[in-house]
Amino acid sequence: MGMKSRVFILGVVVSLVAGCATTSQTPVAPQQRVEAATSDDMMLEVVVRPLSLISTIAGSAIYVATWPFSSASGSDQEAKRLLVDKPYEATFGRKMGDFQKLKEIKDRP
Repeated sequence: MGMKSRVFILGVVVSLVAGCATTSQTPVAPQQRVEAATSDDMMLEVVVRPLSLISTIAGSAIYVATWPFSSASGSDQEAKRLLVDKPYEATFGRKMGDFQKLKEIKDRP
C-alpha cells in the first residue's frame, strides 16, 4: 500500500473517531429532517453534502499530515477546528436543508 493511501485511510479514521467523540447532539429522526426541507433545499443538498464530506476527508488528511508542525507551533487545536471539526459539523451536524446553520458554521471563529 502506498504512502498516499495510508495517509488517506488514516485521515478518514481520524475524522470519524474525532467526529464521534465531539458530537453530543441528540439524533434527529430522518422524517423530521425531510419535513422541514423544501424540494429546492433537497436538490442543493445533493451537491452540498458530498462536497462537505469531501472537505471533511481532505481536511482530516491534511490535518494528519501537518499535525507534527502545527503541534510544535501550538496551533494544533486551531488546525483541527478548521480542517476537521467545521467540515464534519457541516456534513453531519445539521438538519437537511438548514443552510442558515451552514452559514453559521462557516462564519464561526
